Amino acid sequence: MRKTILVALRDYNAAVRTKGFIIGLLVMPVMLGGSILVIKLTEDRVDTTDRRIAIVDRSGAVAPALVEAAERRNESDIYDEETGKKVRPACILEIVEPNEDDIEAQRLELSDKVRAGELFAFLEIGKEVVHPGDDADAARITYHSENPVFDDERHWLVHPINDRLRSVRVAEADLDDETVVRLVRWMPVEGLGLITLDEDTGEVKDADASEFEAIGIPYVMMMLMLMLIMATVNPLIHSVLEEKMQRIAEVLLGSVRPSQLMFGKLLGALGVSGTMISFYIIAA
Repeated sequence: MRKTILVALRDYNAAVRTKGFIIGLLVMPVMLGGSILVIKLTEDRVDTTDRRIAIVDRSGAVAPALVEAAERRNESDIYDEETGKKVRPACILEIVEPNEDDIEAQRLELSDKVRAGELFAFLEIGKEVVHPGDDADAARITYHSENPVFDDERHWLVHPINDRLRSVRVAEADLDDETVVRLVRWMPVEGLGLITLDEDTGEVKDADASEFEAIGIPYVMMMLMLMLIMATVNPLIHSVLEEKMQRIAEVLLGSVRPSQLMFGKLLGALGVSGTMISFYIIAA
């Protein structure tokens, strides 16, 4: 055991008594904190260029309502309420007459316009979208752009499209729209903690949902683990390579057993990690 501790102390001292270790302790939180600061500073810097989107409505029941919804959005939602500055791109919708004779040719033509920059995207609404039947393709709503996954306009279009479809179906069923909205109102389930009793006053405390406990603490621990891994793995690998190149390990194996050597190195690595986490916790 004494030899194991000696190996651990040697690795620990060799790691912590270096300028690189001290610099790494200080630089790592600065880098991570700086990256978070950059994200916060640039989160409001978005491209506010107007985005033209073509609509091919084969059902004939949705496109006009989408144009009206886009006009209402462009009048209010894209401007900051306090400064009046434009913070989001305007969504300009253009209705395109469907080409039923050659659907694929029309899709290719619109795709070429998107690639050329004439359009930002195009939306295609199936002819049976109001009352979907067995033909799944006839009830599809597809959005085509160069980057459809991370596209705010695609996510925004979902709500006015479904609002319009609901209104059409309600009108055809001769029902009142407001009544239907109340009937199908979605009720969320709130996540709260447990009821507690204040032992000093005997007062019952209401349950609370602390976002910091649920999200903040695991996030902080994850970032701390990331800092430890990034700061400790590289020096340890460098130390092992140095010992291998200088044949220090062969000399050590002449004095200690392999199990003692490896266990000592493991204890040394744990000591280095423990020093780093203690430093960050005390600093915090």
